Amino acid sequence: MSLLAGMNTPLAMIVAGIALSKSDLLKTLKNASVYKLCFLRLVLAPAFAVAAAVFLDIPTVAAVAVIIGAGCPAAANVILFANRYGKDHAYGAELFAATTVLSMGTIPLLLMFI
Repeated sequence: MSLLAGMNTPLAMIVAGIALSKSDLLKTLKNASVYKLCFLRLVLAPAFAVAAAVFLDIPTVAAVAVIIGAGCPAAANVILFANRYGKDHAYGAELFAATTVLSMGTIPLLLMFI
């Protein structure tokens, strides 16, 4: 079981890498719907996490962990689930790539305000 568990992340990264290699990042960055989803994932989700942390009076360390997690890019799971259920995995790869690239700017900004 531990050998199978150890393969979980590498296999997900291989599948994500294959999907990314087939996508056109330049075309992705010209797609307006990608920016809308990136805004939801990288800006609005952490804003809701901040509001929830304040409203629920969560301890600071736990609140910071939740807020940072909410502001992280979309995981490779987007691609894996799209593959699994026969959906557009190329679009999932585009979202994965775009949120990862854009999070290099949004995460430091988020950390400045925490």
